[in-house]
Amino acid sequence: MRWDRIERWLGAHASATLRQLKFGAGPQDLARWEATHGRRLPDDLYASYLRHDGTEDNQAAGFRLPPSYDLLSLLDIDVRNDANCRFLVMWGDREGADPEHGKWHGSLLAIGSDGYSRDLFVEARTGRVGEASGQERLAYDGPMGWPSHVAMLEALAGALESGQALRRWYPVVTAGCALRWAEKPAPLRPGCAGGPRPSPSP
Repeated sequence: MRWDRIERWLGAHASATLRQLKFGAGPQDLARWEATHGRRLPDDLYASYLRHDGTEDNQAAGFRLPPSYDLLSLLDIDVRNDANCRFLVMWGDREGADPEHGKWHGSLLAIGSDGYSRDLFVEARTGRVGEASGQERLAYDGPMGWPSHVAMLEALAGALESGQALRRWYPVVTAGCALRWAEKPAPLRPGCAGGPRPSPSP
């Protein structure tokens, strides 16, 4: 699994970030979300939420997707989607809600946020990953556009293991042993290895 590879690298090089990954959502939580919303999560996104339901402490050592998207929990999907739909209405551009060519649409699933106006999302019908920002049109062909969520995680795991750039960003480790992404590579910091990730309490 891609998360196995990602966790292994974090444990060896950025243990503070490994410890900030939340445990997975339960199948009953995912079933409740799908029943409430009347639709299914794409299979690869469903599997990812079973493994990790977002990250803790986004401002410090929390897990980030390049370049600076905090990994969102299942609950955060609704928070970001609601905010983006409200902004669309406030801007007076409800006609712009189009998951293919528009600026935002309620069917999109925000999986990452920079905490300001940029979101990384999955388009539920096709599973594609794209980026949304304010009043700009959706970008499926931008730096973080991917054919699927699992393709993104595969590329991320490969970048960590090889030390090569993921599109334009290199994995770097802060003095606090947190994974971050930068435009230039940097040597990995010594002393940032940790023990294996603990198991959730029964």
